[in-house]
Amino acid sequence: MRGKGKTLCALLLVLLFFFALWGVPAAAQGGKSQPVLSARASSEAAYAGQKVEILVSVGGLLKSVSCFDMEIQADPDRFTFKKITPLAGMGKAELSCHTAGGVSYLVYCDREGGGSPVHEGALFSVTYTVREGASPGQVQFLVQCTGMGDGKAEQLGVSSAKCAVTVTSPPSGNALLRRMTPDNGRLVPAFSPQVFSYTLEVSAETERVKLALKTAEAQAVAKVNRETLGGKGKSTRLVVTVTAPDRSVKKYIITVLRKKGGKAANLEEVQNPPGGGAKPPPGNTGNQGAGQNLKPLHAPDFPLGLAAMLFALTLAMPFLFRWLYGMTGEKGRVKS
Repeated sequence: MRGKGKTLCALLLVLLFFFALWGVPAAAQGGKSQPVLSARASSEAAYAGQKVEILVSVGGLLKSVSCFDMEIQADPDRFTFKKITPLAGMGKAELSCHTAGGVSYLVYCDREGGGSPVHEGALFSVTYTVREGASPGQVQFLVQCTGMGDGKAEQLGVSSAKCAVTVTSPPSGNALLRRMTPDNGRLVPAFSPQVFSYTLEVSAETERVKLALKTAEAQAVAKVNRETLGGKGKSTRLVVTVTAPDRSVKKYIITVLRKKGGKAANLEEVQNPPGGGAKPPPGNTGNQGAGQNLKPLHAPDFPLGLAAMLFALTLAMPFLFRWLYGMTGEKGRVKS
């Protein structure tokens, strides 16, 4: 009896072992037959007029799918349905869609029969656009599979997935500068955000000009094409490019005039200031000293001949008085 009992227990253990080997793959296969959906948005944020794609993918080892029904729910006040695009994972099948009240209903149907293989990966994408005037905030997209069947018309289960997109305010289109100040010279005309062309005169010794820039929009970006200047007596074009958050662009152009320089030019400016002035007499050349060319300040010119006559008259006055006095004395003596 004891030997028969041991033999029976051994047989039962062997049977349990074989049942376990046969049951585990079946359970695993049954688990893999359940579809697992996932949804992903093409961008996390969008504003009015921008497009957003919801990419729907499937996981799990699906051998064959003949049909399924899906729903994609979106906020109709913020998003407008545009189109659906089948992807490689769909296989040879027909996908139809209609939208009502913010819900897109998708029907996948294999019209050739026998079931179409659906591989792991992307099935389709749904394109939406953000409506004008859409209020900012987060929007949930719900993708739900309400039914799925294989080639044998067996239900493979249902699944759902979610993703979110944040509606934001449109970016600013302000590409203006609030301030532009050169480190040398003065802008002509004076800076104004709505004036886009300027001139700037600098000395001959200035080799570069740096501009201090401040944009009117905090998120805008301003760049200058160069700082170094051309040679003396030449002009250089500085271009400030301002890019707004919405990619709008405005340009400010500064033409920098660099003086020729040189002492001779400066001396000529002193001798001939703007508006007229004293000119050097003929024959005075640049080889002579600056003191000779500059006429000293004095009283108005006096005629030289008249001055000589007055000087001679002054010297002759004593003799003239003595002569007149002598003539008067002689007349008095004659009368007496």
